[in-house]
Amino acid sequence: MKLLKRTSIITLAIIVSMAMAAPAFASSITKSGAVSKALKNAGVTKAGVHKLKVSKENRKYEIEFIRNKDNAEFEYEICIKNGRILEKEIDYKLPRAKGTKKIGKKKARAKAAAYTKVRLSTVKKGSCTYDKKDREYDLKFRTCKYKYELDIDAASGKVKEYSKKYRR
Repeated sequence: MKLLKRTSIITLAIIVSMAMAAPAFASSITKSGAVSKALKNAGVTKAGVHKLKVSKENRKYEIEFIRNKDNAEFEYEICIKNGRILEKEIDYKLPRAKGTKKIGKKKARAKAAAYTKVRLSTVKKGSCTYDKKDREYDLKFRTCKYKYELDIDAASGKVKEYSKKYRR
C-alpha cells in the first residue's frame, strides 16, 4: 500500500510539473507561424511573393522572399522562443537615378525618420555619410531598442536598402 501511495504521489508530481512547463513551450513560434509573421509585417500574402526560403539557425528562423509587385528582397530573423522579429532587411531594386542633383543630408535624415517612423529626438547615436560611388546617403542610427541602417538614393530620395535590428 505504501509503495502504491509513493508511486501515485511521484506520478502526480511529474504530471503537475509537465503541466506547469507547457506554457513555456506554448509561447514558442512554429516555422509556419514565423513565415506568417514575416509576410504580415511585409504587408503581403504567400501568393504575393516568390523564392520563399526558410531555415532554422541558432534558435531563430531566417526567412527570405521576394515581393512580386516590386521585386524587393526581404530578409527576416525571428526568435523561435518568443516570436520576436530580431532583424528585418529590405533591398529595393531601384534603377539608378539620373542627374547630379542631390537631396542633401538634412533631407536624407528626414526621409529616414519618416520611413522608420522614428522621431529624431529619440535617436541615441547616428551618422549620415555620402557614398560617391553608389550616389547614395548611408545612414546609421540607434534608439533604445533598435539599430537602423538605410541607403537613400541621393537624387530621388527613395530608400534603396533598409535594415532594422533588435538590440539584445
